[in-house]
Amino acid sequence: MADTDDASNAQTVVSGTATVYMTKSYVASALGHDIIITPINPWEHSVQDTYTTTTWTLLGGTIDLANGTGYLDLAGGTVITNYATGKSLVLWDIRFDLASHTLVYTLKNPDGNLEIAGLDLGGPKTGEIKGTTGTYTARDTFMNRVAAAAMNEDLTTTAFDDEGLFGGFAATFELKEPASTDGVITFE
Repeated sequence: MADTDDASNAQTVVSGTATVYMTKSYVASALGHDIIITPINPWEHSVQDTYTTTTWTLLGGTIDLANGTGYLDLAGGTVITNYATGKSLVLWDIRFDLASHTLVYTLKNPDGNLEIAGLDLGGPKTGEIKGTTGTYTARDTFMNRVAAAAMNEDLTTTAFDDEGLFGGFAATFELKEPASTDGVITFE
């Protein structure tokens, strides 16, 4: 992953929340392949008509929306289980990486930790700063193809072959100090 700590206008993030939205069709597809996706330590988890919504609190981070750099660390993870085989993966330390517009997870194993770019954030993406409050939203998220192939192999499934819409992502955060300028940023 790119080094996201060195932005000259970076602001320290002291609190907030981040939400991952998973479409009902993605959940149904996973279940059709005997896969259950379960959040670890969510602040809030709910099921609506079109999305399953999981929100985690933020542990902190450093962000510079104007320059498109920085990160937010989420307090939690995800367990992905193939209930037909009993195999599972535990993905920890969720990090939103603004420079690459990805959600990065850490797979911890005896050989060491492996960072995995799990979700790619696509579609319209915007960030906004007003004083000490910031937001970031990505309308569309997609399973990263490299991560999908690895999960298919590790879990003995084809559940992650689908390249369809996974869901969306949103974060709201508080900065330690007010940003030097307020404004809205649109990312390509």
